[in-house]
Amino acid sequence: MNIDGILTGQKGEAQIALLSQFATALRPERLRADVWDRVLGRSVNRAVAELVSEKLLEPPSLVQHLAGIYSGAELKALSKTCGTPQSGPKEKVAQRLADADPTAMASLVRPHPAWICSARGRARADEYKAEKRFERDKAEQETIEFLRLRRLQAAALAVAQYESRQLFARGIGVDWSRYDPAEDTKLLDLVFLAVPAILTGVSPDAVQPLRIAASMALLWGTGDGSRWISPDTVAGITLPRSVAVRMFMFYARHKRELERWPAWAGAPVIAVMPTGDARSCAGCRALAGRAYSITDVPELPHARCTSGDGCRCTYSMRAK
Repeated sequence: MNIDGILTGQKGEAQIALLSQFATALRPERLRADVWDRVLGRSVNRAVAELVSEKLLEPPSLVQHLAGIYSGAELKALSKTCGTPQSGPKEKVAQRLADADPTAMASLVRPHPAWICSARGRARADEYKAEKRFERDKAEQETIEFLRLRRLQAAALAVAQYESRQLFARGIGVDWSRYDPAEDTKLLDLVFLAVPAILTGVSPDAVQPLRIAASMALLWGTGDGSRWISPDTVAGITLPRSVAVRMFMFYARHKRELERWPAWAGAPVIAVMPTGDARSCAGCRALAGRAYSITDVPELPHARCTSGDGCRCTYSMRAK
């Protein structure tokens, strides 16, 4: 990436990533200095000052300043005090406050200096965001293609290679450059192994898309894989598509959990623990407190679960 007036390489990308944080008025102290100082290679305040000197950041207007540093609830409370209408988006509320008493509003924001992208800065930030979206979309499409070919390890490595190039790595303490795909590959194997009993009514044509969506959600670290599956794909079941995808994810995780236990727990006793809230169905609640050996423990997600959220039961291991 080479943009006039900004460094190239990782530090240059960090500078542009910092610029993109100021799409709306922002106080620099709201940024986590420990995180940004590390990726920038210098203090975030110094980097902001450089962006200001390059005329990529500028002071916000009064309305932008109000909308940037106050939440919608705070602006509505202020409107109630000032006697201005509270309805509408926060920008409208801020505009009414600024129109009603610009001097008072300016005195409110003065102790809290903020910056916002200039027109030139916004263009460069938007270009950067578009590049990042393209990079992410390309990595996702590559991963999906590997999953379609059942090249599961290659899919896991494609995600790791993408993550290793990011300024802010996903996961706490994860070194993606040293990523071992073995565990994720085992999880993906389980996703492709069988159809969870809770989904026995699903159309055969929907099984592969559900597996791919569940695998994508597992690899990309999200609880909702529905964005990787078209709305008309899931037929033959009453569960929402996001829940159907999640049932494949839960099936793989629970099966993998059971596989690991014998290796270090001998002959464990397994209890099934339903989520204890009003959304849990009677079938799942009936499992509470029961103990099973590892050879006869019921499959999770539970086949007889009738909750619209799908089965959310978990296993709990107790040594004999």
